[in-house]
Amino acid sequence: CGVCEEHVANHYCVVCAEFLCKNCTRVHRLLKTTRNHEVTGVAERKELLITKTSSSLPTCPKHKYEKLKFYCETCQHPICRDCTVLQHKDHKYVLLTDVVRDVR
Repeated sequence: CGVCEEHVANHYCVVCAEFLCKNCTRVHRLLKTTRNHEVTGVAERKELLITKTSSSLPTCPKHKYEKLKFYCETCQHPICRDCTVLQHKDHKYVLLTDVVRDVR
């Protein structure tokens, strides 16, 4: 979860571009400032990103000049090279192209 950084994310806020765990999603949907945000499941977000990736690799929102080349299986979302050694260094990740190939 990008908010509490304690639990595995199972939702994604499209407006905030943030992955959320079950508890943070509940709070996100209750807060006046975020209750109208579009929140989707991680599976739906994964499918969308796989579709986008099949045409071209997007850039990382945290490291603007890095392409999303990997898929973090721990967090269930695409990451860049810098993410693999910084925010996701102890996580399990694979090449994003392998994930796309396996889904097809």
